Amino acid sequence: MLRGRNILDTDKNYFAFYPLYFAEWMNTHNGQLPTLEEICNIWNGDPEDAEYNEKLLWYADRYLEVVAGREYWNTNIRPYKLLTDTIDVNNKDGVAVPKATEAFGLLVYANCRDKWMNIWDFQQNNPGVDLPKEGTEAKQFLGKYTNNEAKKKGKENDTTKDGSGGEEDLSVVQGWSDEGLKLFDEYQQKLVEQRKKDAENDHKMAKHARELIRKQHKISESSKKKRKRGKKSGDGTKSKRRITRLADE
Repeated sequence: MLRGRNILDTDKNYFAFYPLYFAEWMNTHNGQLPTLEEICNIWNGDPEDAEYNEKLLWYADRYLEVVAGREYWNTNIRPYKLLTDTIDVNNKDGVAVPKATEAFGLLVYANCRDKWMNIWDFQQNNPGVDLPKEGTEAKQFLGKYTNNEAKKKGKENDTTKDGSGGEEDLSVVQGWSDEGLKLFDEYQQKLVEQRKKDAENDHKMAKHARELIRKQHKISESSKKKRKRGKKSGDGTKSKRRITRLADE
């Protein structure tokens, strides 16, 4: 996650990382990711619904690890803490997954979901072939809410002085569109309301997600007790840190 910088700064490598990380889901779901609507409403599902729980587990255990960063949401933290807990990482207190961070994750998902599925499909049908970065075919691999600068890529047979005779290279990300920035604000406000509601309900949904994560990683009651006795610094569980639950951060 882009902590310490403007959270909406665009990082090309950050976006490129996602398709590889999500392949495990798409490999077992016919190249499909959960819909944007399902992810945007991930905290409003039925805990008794097995299909919903599968998606909530993937979101809380896998997706948020990439969004928040492993320092803040790794397997030493997420089976024991809630998203809104304040944790200590390298002697610095911070909310594990702030609302702005989660909102950014929703924006990235809205921006890239179709792109990621197109990448998966292309790689399945063209093993070992690089993704096209120019021309019409490359447009299916662009984000929905990022501005991509169309640069002309010169070729050996291009007779123009500035190389403008080549095909357009659409791979250069130039930041978020106005629509994307507006969507980010909407996601933040939605999460403020969702976290407040969950806090008033004793963090029912956050605790449910944590329990799914514990089962996934085979965290037993005895291991939870052992965890309390032996805490290590630098992994979000420093023994002297304060644990404060913040409903809207």
